[in-house]
Amino acid sequence: ACAGLAGPSAVAVDAAGRYLAFARETAPRRVGVCILDLDNPDAPPLDVPMEDGEIRSLAFSPDGDRLLTASREGRARLLDTRDGQMLLALPQEGPLRRPFNRAVFDGEGERIAIAAADERVRVYDVDGELLRELSQTRSADRVVDLHKTAVRDVAFGPQGRYLVAVDDAGQVVRWDLSEDASATVIGQHELSVEHAVLQPPARPGESALVLTASLDKTARLWDFDSGRELAEFSHDAAVSDARFSTDGSRVLTRSDLDGSARLWSVTPLSRVMHTLPHDDHVWHLDMAPAPDDGGDGRDILWLATGSFSGSVKVWSYDRGSPDAVPEVLWDLLGHKDKVRRVG
Repeated sequence: ACAGLAGPSAVAVDAAGRYLAFARETAPRRVGVCILDLDNPDAPPLDVPMEDGEIRSLAFSPDGDRLLTASREGRARLLDTRDGQMLLALPQEGPLRRPFNRAVFDGEGERIAIAAADERVRVYDVDGELLRELSQTRSADRVVDLHKTAVRDVAFGPQGRYLVAVDDAGQVVRWDLSEDASATVIGQHELSVEHAVLQPPARPGESALVLTASLDKTARLWDFDSGRELAEFSHDAAVSDARFSTDGSRVLTRSDLDGSARLWSVTPLSRVMHTLPHDDHVWHLDMAPAPDDGGDGRDILWLATGSFSGSVKVWSYDRGSPDAVPEVLWDLLGHKDKVRRVG
């Protein structure tokens, strides 16, 4: 069941981890969506034939009861997860004939946002009514075309008032969905941005985070409120995807072209592992493996530091112990002037 001619073109898992869905080509020019109930592995999978060409994205509603598709033909469809019934097709008047790159629900499952190749974001309610079409914004007394290239991805912000859209021009745009539908470019990549995901604030009073993945070989972390760039995560080729860990403390990035996946910390970490304190400026340092006099096989490193106070310290550091800190072996106080070199 659910066999395909090649690998899946889109995959999604619902928030509770019960349903797995994937889209694939079932025959030449024919596609289908397969839905598996992971809580009931003996149940046959639902295999839903689709009529819209390649499926570019899948997304579950927050409660997992509905599945949203976006296709290359410019059609989004809403499926019942339990029986595969088609509940809605967008636009209701027929396919756009320009690709829909991504379709997502808001946090309440009441609205749908679609990122499209025609330089627009469309926002619908779940009954199919078009609520917003986002492409232009007003600046002072003039209208500005904000998205001038295909919109690649879209994500709703906290409380659903805002959404973030990214495009082929490398823009990261925050749209305000209130009455004036204003927009702010909060970030800029050098090349197309393929994916965007939001992480809610960790604590009250803090800002949400925006994570973007780009063809410019970077994923970047942005402050949702201020647009300040918080971190850049680099690869040797275009970044294919970027995601937060479940607790939001780490970022996983992946590049198909450089063949690597990399795990990063969201919180900046100090690059200083240990301090070697002196009473004055340290002008020089040297190091060497310690002689294995004890024969215990430990990986001991000796470090020597010379200070303007006239002090020379020799430190011992056990590199094989994760909890070890450098310890002073000798503090040599015979110098009466600045020590400029040790070795």
